[in-house]
Amino acid sequence: MSGRTTVDFLTDARDHCLMLADRARDVAPAAFAVDEVRLQSAIYCVLVIGEAMNRVPKEVRTLVPEVAWEPAIAMRNRLVHAYWLADPEIVFRVAADDAPKLAGQLDRLILRLS
Repeated sequence: MSGRTTVDFLTDARDHCLMLADRARDVAPAAFAVDEVRLQSAIYCVLVIGEAMNRVPKEVRTLVPEVAWEPAIAMRNRLVHAYWLADPEIVFRVAADDAPKLAGQLDRLILRLS
């Protein structure tokens, strides 16, 4: 066992959602797609988010069914196991649209569990 708590994993996911959202801030989707450092940093954030969310016990996940647990975990798995299929447009959309919302949901859950 890692000695890490559920709140630790939720905090990791929340913090990386905020980092991910920052990667898409003030940049056009086309510029995001060709900026290797920005894109790879965003992909890393997605990997951490998915892995951290996968470590949250199912009984905690059921407390907030509106959180996109499975899509986040599935995106992480796809990027790890089929990395050559990574689509910069999808990563940008997730960073710009989904990450800020998910960060807020996770923040509320962290407060609830703390």
